[in-house]
Amino acid sequence: METHDVRRLIRAEIKQIGVTAFAKKAGVTRAQIYSVMNGQREPRGTVLDALGLEHFVAYRPKSEHDSQS
Repeated sequence: METHDVRRLIRAEIKQIGVTAFAKKAGVTRAQIYSVMNGQREPRGTVLDALGLEHFVAYRPKSEHDSQS
């Protein structure tokens, strides 16, 4: 799942319960929700908790083509 997918989930949640209710559920302000939705902030912490998600970083091996640079 990528950031745009998380923003889509937030939009769906807001459509169901409203931005004020979602902000309260996430324990943040409406302004913080709007900042996430506008791309000014990454979705993290309690916003992800409210969606039942967590953030993680993954690493993978480079392909042979990439390592011959």
